[in-house]
Amino acid sequence: MGSPGADREGQAATTERLHQVQRALLGGATVEQLFEATKIDPWYLDQLQLLNEISHEIRQAGP
Repeated sequence: MGSPGADREGQAATTERLHQVQRALLGGATVEQLFEATKIDPWYLDQLQLLNEISHEIRQAGP
């Protein structure tokens, strides 16, 4: 049995792991691919994707 917050591979839920997932989304990984790899609930992965999209729009708008 794993501890709460750990996935099936035993990787603990950390801020760095979250950044890795976010970078994977930016790099073109799909929510489905990341769910299969991490077992993170797709709702959360969708929220990260939305944050990436909004961040991109803000950068495009400029100062």
